[in-house]
Amino acid sequence: MNKRWSELTPDERVLYNREKGAKSRQKKRLAKPARVIKDTPKAVAAREKAKRQYHKNKQQNEAETLEAGREHQRLLRLKRDGGPVGRVVKNAIANVLAPYAKEARCKARRLWHNEYRRKRYSSDEVYRFRCRLRVRLVTYTRTTGNSIDKNHQQVDQLVLKPAEELMNHLEQESSLKILTSEIDHVFALAIYDLSKPNNVAKVMNWSNLQLLTQNENRWKSDKLPTKAMAARVNRDCWPDGITEDMLPDIYPGWATPLRM
Repeated sequence: MNKRWSELTPDERVLYNREKGAKSRQKKRLAKPARVIKDTPKAVAAREKAKRQYHKNKQQNEAETLEAGREHQRLLRLKRDGGPVGRVVKNAIANVLAPYAKEARCKARRLWHNEYRRKRYSSDEVYRFRCRLRVRLVTYTRTTGNSIDKNHQQVDQLVLKPAEELMNHLEQESSLKILTSEIDHVFALAIYDLSKPNNVAKVMNWSNLQLLTQNENRWKSDKLPTKAMAARVNRDCWPDGITEDMLPDIYPGWATPLRM
């Protein structure tokens, strides 16, 4: 599966769970093969007789037959646990070990997800691009201590443009490659008050993104963009209080208003 869980449709999620369940059952069967039963003519005849008797009773009184079957299964489970005393001991051990078992399951799940993300990050360019956008926003909020509304943490919903389409747009606009350049916010994150949900949507809007080389991005930092850069950004996404008169035409040492 090359999609995140949040990207799957309900039908795809059902299909994924079915396939995962089938693989899990197959793994268990291989780990613990079923007991081999040697069939004899007498055993086959007894089994067929029991089936006929069961269906005959079920047709006469279905509810009573099903209840008898449930009771039979309950007694089998009790016998498997070693009787009432054995079940009490088993439940007591399970209650003591439950927290450790849950912790082990969580640890195994984290390791699996981390490995899955690493493999996908190294092989899927679109996924890597989306991760870079998400990590930039999360890193900024953690280092500055600014919080953002939990309902506005899904980067895909904020950018308002499919990741692959946005990648092609940025590469064509800057003549740089995603893999060898850095994603810069034209109006820097520091200029916005990210505690306001509307500002989170503004700063992460696709028009406020551009590609720069590492040196260019480090030099620009959180400075205001040039007028040529800002012209690419949707005017509704500009920070509050910023006007065109406040923006420089070009920075000293730059070859063009867009690049150093």
